[in-house]
Amino acid sequence: MKTLVVGFPRSGTTKMCRLIDAHPMNDHLFIEKFVILDEDRNKQWLYNNSKHNGKPFHWMRDSWCEKIVYESEYHPHFHVRRSQMTPMDYCDEFTDWFKHEAKIIHILRHPIDAWNSLKKLRSGQGHRFENIPNEIKEYIDYVPTIVEELAKRPNILTVKFEDVISKPMIASKLIYEFCEYKWTPDLVFKKLKTDRVFAYKNNKWKHDPNYQFKPVIKAMNKIQGSQYE
Repeated sequence: MKTLVVGFPRSGTTKMCRLIDAHPMNDHLFIEKFVILDEDRNKQWLYNNSKHNGKPFHWMRDSWCEKIVYESEYHPHFHVRRSQMTPMDYCDEFTDWFKHEAKIIHILRHPIDAWNSLKKLRSGQGHRFENIPNEIKEYIDYVPTIVEELAKRPNILTVKFEDVISKPMIASKLIYEFCEYKWTPDLVFKKLKTDRVFAYKNNKWKHDPNYQFKPVIKAMNKIQGSQYE
C-alpha cells in the first residue's frame, strides 16, 4: 500500500507517519519530497535508485508512507507546501498514480491547539512568525472546505489527533486496517503524551478574539470522533 498523510502543521501529521511506519508491513517513510511535489525530478530519482535509507526500494512494489502539510506560508489559499496544488488536487493525483493501493489519512486537531503549537514553534522566526495572523484568516476561510472535500473521497480516512492520543488501541486498529495492514494489540503506538489532548483547555491557552474558529470547528465536528467546543 501507498499511504499519504495530510494535515495542517502541528496537527499530528508526524505522529501519524510514525504510527504507520512502526508497522512491519510499511517499508519506507518520505517527508514532503515524493512523486507529485516535483514529478519529473522525482520520477527520475525513483527510477534511478534501488535503495532508500540503505534499504532496497521499489516505489511501485513496496509499501510506504508519505507526509505532506497544507499551509499558506508560501502560497495563498492553503496549497500543499512547496507546490501549487491544493490538498484536494494532491490527493486526487496521488489516487490517480496508485489507484486501489492509494490510502490517504487526513488528520485534524482542535484549531486552538494547532495554532498555539504553531505560534510556539515559530516564535523568534521573524517573517514566519509575523505572517501568522494572515494564515489564521486563510485557515478560517479555507480549512472547512478542505475538511469537507477530503471527507467525500472514498479512499480517505479522516481522524482526529485527540482520538489517536486518548484512544490509541481503537485508533491504531482503525488506521492499520484502513491501510490493509494486519493489526494486533501489540502494535499500539505507545509513545503518546496525553497532556496534548485539548491542551488549550488544560493550559488555558488563549487566542485572539478577532479570529473566530467556529466555521472550522463546525466542519470538523461533522467528522466522527472527539467533538470540539
